[in-house]
Formats: sequence, C-alpha cells, structure tokens
Amino acid sequence: MDYDRPAQMARRETMSTRFYIAYGSNMDKGQMCKRCPSAVEVCTTYIEDWQLTMPFYANIEPEPGRRTPALVWEISANDESKLDRYEGYPEKYDKTDIIVDVNGDRISAMAYIMTDEYKKQTDKKADDGYEEQIKSAYKAAGFAESEFTPRRTQKPAKGEKRPKPGLPKRPGGVLYTVIETILAMPAEGKILTRENVHAQVCEKLPDRSASSMFSTVRAMLPDWLKDRGFTFEKNEDGSWTMTGQPKWPVG
Repeated sequence: MDYDRPAQMARRETMSTRFYIAYGSNMDKGQMCKRCPSAVEVCTTYIEDWQLTMPFYANIEPEPGRRTPALVWEISANDESKLDRYEGYPEKYDKTDIIVDVNGDRISAMAYIMTDEYKKQTDKKADDGYEEQIKSAYKAAGFAESEFTPRRTQKPAKGEKRPKPGLPKRPGGVLYTVIETILAMPAEGKILTRENVHAQVCEKLPDRSASSMFSTVRAMLPDWLKDRGFTFEKNEDGSWTMTGQPKWPVG
C-alpha cells in the first residue's frame, strides 16, 4: 500500500507513533491485526546490509551486501508495549534503530534483535509451521518466496565443524566500504571514531544520507570487525584504536 504522508502527519498530531520493521512472523498481517489492531501497514522494504538468520525464531544480523525483505508498520506506544511482551523484550529480543527506505525516504525504524543469551539456548525450537508462515507473508507482501534465504545458526552437531566467519570476497554494501576506508587509513590514523570514519565513507558514497551512515557505523562497529579478526582497544573518549587486522581479500 502507498503511505499517505498527509495522513501520517495527522495521526502524529493526535498520538505518538513510530515505524517498526517486521522481518519474521509479524510480516503476517493477520497476526499483526490480532496483536496490534491499531497498527498501520506502511510499505514493503529491504533491510540493507543485514542478513536474516534462524537460530530457531527469526533474527537479523549485520552482513555486508545482503538484504532482508521486511514490512514497515506504523505503531503506537501501546502497540509497542504489546510487541515487547510478544517478543520477550528485553531478555529474548533487544531493540535497535535501522535506516530503511520508506516509499523513497530514508527513515529510522525500530527492529527487534535477538539477544546473545537467547541465541545460546540450544533447547529452543520454533513452533510448527513458523517458517511456512513467514514464506506466506512474503508472498502476500509481494516478495518472492525464493528471497527467504535465512542463515542457519543452530549449534552444530557433535563432531561437526562450523566454518569461521570471513570477510566478504567482493565489495557489497556500506559496511565493505567502511572497512575498505579503515584499511586505507595511514597507520597513525587507525584511531577510529564515528566521525572520522563517517566523513571518509561519505566521500566514497555521497548518495547515502548522513543519518544512514551513522546508523550503519554505530550498528556494525566494532563487533562485526572483531568477529572477523580485527582487534581494537577502546579509548577513554569512546574511540577505538585498531591493534590488528586480517589480510583483506581481493577479487
């Protein structure tokens, strides 16, 4: 559906609302109607540089060059309180703000992200039909079922080896450009702040908004880098000093 901007402004004059990104079972309009009857469907979108994962229930994790289909809802504070209970916030899922495209505008929206502790619970299993529900929601929203390609993150079986996460082999998305920028910095410049990385990345990606860049850097540094062999020391002023890095692949 097309989002009516004048209607949006009228709603905000009478009630406090925000945008919520659903990428799992809450893409199911029937389910959302039951959980949050006052929620308004806004549009479909993609969560850029985030990968759908399936520890048991749906989750998203930073992954350069990947994108995850999603449905944007406008929700009230009361709707959000209900969703918090359904999602198990803050023990099972935390919240983060992500910049997404909403009918041509880059807008910040809230998404639920599974907590590390919850992901570690190896005895958990999704309800029967859970993934089929998401696939049906994809089709109803206009996405191809083939776009449902979650990365499986369950604990490997005994004796099974899980490959170590690696750097992307080809440029893909904002995060690759961020890392490429960091590696190109002179050795004495490897003290990273959101500001100096942001300024240099914007030179390479001038078509991206400043708010989008800040959101990407904030969401993905330094944890994504640490998982892939970069090492940092955090400074008292909140910046990071890079102390080691892997070889950046080419080709």
